[in-house]
Amino acid sequence: MADIEEKIKDIAVKNGASAAGITSVLKSDDLVKIKSLFENIPPDLSYLKSNIEKRLDIKKWYPDAKSVLLCAWQYWNSSMNYEAAIAKAMPGAVLEGYAQQTAKAMLPPCGGISEGYAHPRPKRGKPAVNITDYPLFFKKKSRKLISAELPEFFRSRNIPIKISRYALSRDYHKTIKKKLKAMLKELKTFDNRIDGRFFVDTSPVFEKKLSERAGLGWQGKNTLIINSERGSYFFIGGIALSIALKSDNPSANLCADCDLCIKACPTGALEKPGVLNPNKCISYWTTQSKSEIPLSIKEKLGGNIYGCDICQHICPYNRQQTAGDRQQAKIKISEFMV
Repeated sequence: MADIEEKIKDIAVKNGASAAGITSVLKSDDLVKIKSLFENIPPDLSYLKSNIEKRLDIKKWYPDAKSVLLCAWQYWNSSMNYEAAIAKAMPGAVLEGYAQQTAKAMLPPCGGISEGYAHPRPKRGKPAVNITDYPLFFKKKSRKLISAELPEFFRSRNIPIKISRYALSRDYHKTIKKKLKAMLKELKTFDNRIDGRFFVDTSPVFEKKLSERAGLGWQGKNTLIINSERGSYFFIGGIALSIALKSDNPSANLCADCDLCIKACPTGALEKPGVLNPNKCISYWTTQSKSEIPLSIKEKLGGNIYGCDICQHICPYNRQQTAGDRQQAKIKISEFMV
């Protein structure tokens, strides 16, 4: 008979998760380290400084917590075509050579880890997307275009316009919360001792640290959770559970001496392994900032009008999935893509 932990993870996968893991609710003792992460945080991200005690101790967010179920929800993999995905997400878009340009500009020599690899400048060409109303496009996806003048800024310079892969999907908060709610309902039916509270990335929960402990992956040098089989193109959600469970083994960090993500970042936002300076981050400036984008950053955006995938696209773990892994992932991913 399968252990209760395996049955719980099976229920998670049945309800749409790409992978699942379990960890304990041990209080983190990284208070000094966590506070240091917020030293240079922009005012627009000041909300991250709140509820630090809850972030350190999930029992202060959900007092009945005895274990935590963590789930990965994959939204992209190496078999998918960006050009086709953006065309589907943007009816009427005109795409001209985008995939070939970015593939050549962003992949390291021989498709693997290369000592001393330097990220080349993106090739310029005709605008990749011809859409007249970007604000409307993002509104339909429950998002907001931070800088309305960016599309014209790039068009006037013949720089192909890019949108982060996750932003081509539906609002994942709504989708994942719905699935977690159904998951918790089924868990309660499975075992009447179970109750819980679910979270995505808007709750005061350190899901990255919990994900590492639950074996979903390790926090890479680009600060994202990386799974050796699935890469890093996945959302994270979970449920704090009222039942004590056996923890999965934590993930080992497999980045080794690879620093492609650090070298590839055009603004130098990854100042050292695992440390991101949001004041330099393209994703911050194009999805969260309420201030005007500095010219020094704008000139290095490389066509990104919403989000940035450079430090993920360059990661070797995002390009080495097996055919079976890719096929299974596509079934899950279809639930997010429009």
